[in-house]
Amino acid sequence: MKFNLSNLNPGTTFDIGDGARLTIRLCNGAALDEIYSATTNKREVWKRGVRSVDVEVDEARRSELIWDYSIMDWDGIEDEHGKAIPCNAENKATLMRESLVFARLVNGLLDRLIEQTDAAAQALEKN
Repeated sequence: MKFNLSNLNPGTTFDIGDGARLTIRLCNGAALDEIYSATTNKREVWKRGVRSVDVEVDEARRSELIWDYSIMDWDGIEDEHGKAIPCNAENKATLMRESLVFARLVNGLLDRLIEQTDAAAQALEKN
């Protein structure tokens, strides 16, 4: 099996109807490590001579970073006036947070990618 070392986690483009396309990818371990590190704050706390670590997680920011990583590009996504919506971090977060239809679509496509990845891994194991 061959791997493209310059692009180990390429996106997959899906046609989503009405001429629109969505390019997404799964979060790999390196991306998740980076996102978790950026959204987790560990703080050492001493109470009555006992040391503990408080962990604060910015869940909202974590979700936004995962969405920004996973949704690589789109084409044909428009507002109610037919104007193209730019594919940027802010619009990705707004659509994922506030549009149940868009969030369901993206999550369904990510599920399909997981299934495809699992099938490819199983095929390799058989060989």
